[in-house]
Amino acid sequence: MNGKHNPGAIRSAGRRLLTAWIRWVQRNAGLVLLLSTVLSLAMLGLAVTRLTINTNTDDMLSPELSFRQLDREQRKAFPQYSDLLLVVVDGIDADATADAAMALTRRLQAAPELFRTVFYPPAEPFFQQNGLLYTEVAELNAISDRIAEAQGLLAKLAGDVSLRGLFDVMGMAVERLPPDGAEADTLGAMMDRMARVAVAQAQGQPDALAWRELLHGAATSDVDRPELVLVQPVLDFGTLQPAEQAIDAIRRITQDLQLGDKGVRVRLTGSAALEQEELQSLQQNMGMINLASFLLVAGLLFVALRSPRLGLATLVTMLMGLIWTTGFATIAIGHLNLISVAYAILFIGLSVDYGIHFGLCAMETTDNGGNPRRAVRRAGEQVGGALALSSLTAAIGFFAFVPTAYIGLAELGIIAAAGMAIDLVANLTVLPALLTVMPLPRRERRTSRLAGFTDAGKHLVQRHSGKVTLVAIGLGLAALLALPFARFDFDPMNLRDPKTESVRTLLDLMSDSQANPYAITILAEDIGEARVMERRLEGLPEVAGVITVDDLIPADQDDKLGTISMLSTMLVPVLMAEEMPPPTPEARHIAWTDFNARLYQAAAGQGPLAEPAARLAAAFARLSAGQAPSDATLAELEHRLVGSLPPRLDELRHSLAAQPVSLETLPDELSRRMLAADGRVRMQVLPAGDMRDSTEMRQFIEAVRAEAPQATGAPVVIAEAGDTVVMAFWQATAIALGMILLLLTVILRSLRDTVLVLLPVTLATLLTIASSVLLGMPFNFANVLVLPLLFGMSVSNGIHFVLRRREVGDAAQVMDTSTPRAVMFSTMATIASFGTLAFSDHRGTASMGMMLTLAIIYTLISTLVILPTFTAWLTRRHAA
Repeated sequence: MNGKHNPGAIRSAGRRLLTAWIRWVQRNAGLVLLLSTVLSLAMLGLAVTRLTINTNTDDMLSPELSFRQLDREQRKAFPQYSDLLLVVVDGIDADATADAAMALTRRLQAAPELFRTVFYPPAEPFFQQNGLLYTEVAELNAISDRIAEAQGLLAKLAGDVSLRGLFDVMGMAVERLPPDGAEADTLGAMMDRMARVAVAQAQGQPDALAWRELLHGAATSDVDRPELVLVQPVLDFGTLQPAEQAIDAIRRITQDLQLGDKGVRVRLTGSAALEQEELQSLQQNMGMINLASFLLVAGLLFVALRSPRLGLATLVTMLMGLIWTTGFATIAIGHLNLISVAYAILFIGLSVDYGIHFGLCAMETTDNGGNPRRAVRRAGEQVGGALALSSLTAAIGFFAFVPTAYIGLAELGIIAAAGMAIDLVANLTVLPALLTVMPLPRRERRTSRLAGFTDAGKHLVQRHSGKVTLVAIGLGLAALLALPFARFDFDPMNLRDPKTESVRTLLDLMSDSQANPYAITILAEDIGEARVMERRLEGLPEVAGVITVDDLIPADQDDKLGTISMLSTMLVPVLMAEEMPPPTPEARHIAWTDFNARLYQAAAGQGPLAEPAARLAAAFARLSAGQAPSDATLAELEHRLVGSLPPRLDELRHSLAAQPVSLETLPDELSRRMLAADGRVRMQVLPAGDMRDSTEMRQFIEAVRAEAPQATGAPVVIAEAGDTVVMAFWQATAIALGMILLLLTVILRSLRDTVLVLLPVTLATLLTIASSVLLGMPFNFANVLVLPLLFGMSVSNGIHFVLRRREVGDAAQVMDTSTPRAVMFSTMATIASFGTLAFSDHRGTASMGMMLTLAIIYTLISTLVILPTFTAWLTRRHAA
């Protein structure tokens, strides 16, 4: 025999073993199907009752990585900063915002079963008492001056916080005010604010008088900044929605408090909200995608196999293999993570290849009038070895991730590698058994539906192999030039939908350096080290500022306490006035009538209040429609005009009792947020640059780490995680290539055939990477999975072609066999399965679907065009 094409003793033994196995399966087809069904039911029951979902993204990378150890140490020292929901409250004014945040905080604190910690500084007694100490001296002086000017107003309103009290004091001010001056300007501005509120009420729009702005002044108060409530929810990582109950509770409380009707917007962001919305986007249309994937593959199977029996048998085999693989995942790992949960789509996309190759090979015999039972055995003889070798190489491609630190992909690798072996067993056991109990019909030879495709392929191989080879070499070299420009996007934010609430809110907060979520965290050994490190870090151009426990100690306390003492002397008698009972509806109507009369009198005059009084009178007339207003209208107007005053008076009362603040007097709840139990100090380093720019983020990290190697926090974790994934990819690629190369060399016993098998995967990989550069579609945590998948698909196709060429003699004759059709249909089935991922609402999954589609198309072209023509070109060169 010609040694060049001699399959060798090992391959001959393998053929005899496969033939004997399939004979046994055919003789015991009923028993095989019964046992397979029982096994499927058992595995299905096991998976339903035991298989769990682990959605904790922290578990996706090895806990032994140094950056993960630092992050874990920081979380252990300060657990209250882990898995946070950041509740961002925006209102129509500072009063509405503060009151809504306070009410929301109280309700959340009352539900410890859903929220482990809730932190809103203004709700803390310490800040209620000492809040004024944290303002700048100039700002505090300005506040003091404004409160002094409003002393008379407060004196009246403190005892009668109602529409009656407000109208009485405003009416007296209108009558007694000098014709011009600062007081007139202040009163005129007050009237205009009241007019705006009345018009809003008439229009059914939310608006209210903001007393904080009136007392503190817009110029000296951050009235437009949102209030931030830090919430640590109870998470359930055993579900696909770990924070669902907590988030639903916040939405429900927001509705109960009717904050939307009050002009208040409540938004959620933070790590827990970001992950929750990402999981929702993953799930949103994944059911439809899975269904579409299955239906497309099933439809393609029936078209490709041209036999309802064979199509049904292949589908049943695939489903049994999928169930067995799920059972294996339950036994071997016990859970699915956010990456390994995609094993089902991978299995459907890859396992159908085996059934197509086996089925089309069997039909080669029956289409020529051959015996159906003999056709099944012949299929096992001809493609069984190729299926086994393809299964082994695909398993190697997946298993190569197991030794890496990317645990999420390693677990998928274990499941997928086992799935390839399981699918091989299913296609060499269940499929032959099914084709025995429902045999293929014996048919006379007929012209293939793809005869034109076959003839075109043969013509290309025989006449244009040199030209095609030259073009392929040119494409490969061009793709090589693009390799240096390929990049990995390590920022998981770019995988999230920018339209979701959590992402939009986070981007808004990033414009505020004090709330930037991309701050670096450092644990200093003690306060002395923290102070030294703070001075060094604040001198770096990449750093906007550093927050330490010292920032909890107000500066210039003596000056501030003196100002507060003066305010206390002036205001305590005012704020302690005895309160009058609420006015009756009749009292409100009397106050309304009297005040309107004074407004019309002022509007008819020539003083500085004429125009503001006219505007306010017109607004009141619009509100009452020119008639006496209803009791409900006046009650609502009272709420809008003075409803937020009692909380402001309470704030003012508490703040007048400020005391000197030192590290020793800080309450435990507050100091624990900056000082660990062992004395270490938490430092937050704020970035000066744009953290959405990977270059600026890297520069920020490197600058800080040069001073503090133990730095951690979001930017460090993001960058290090990206580097880990890239390293895992290169490690897995090297392992897979080395093992597959060794395996092919040993089994094929031909360096040339080994090179031919690897040609499609090499070219497809190069073209895929080049396309990612040209299309501006970088690799990320999700679509990096595309490259190991290429090993499974491309190597398998190359193996089928090379082994069939050994059978029939040359590349042109291979085009007459079922192999090209099997390769084409199996690849199309893979496209049908994976391509649907491009329609996912999740950006990472969609990018994986788009890149997979490109990669599979390149694989198909490489296998059906480049590989046959290159083989024919090599053969002619060798013969010459």
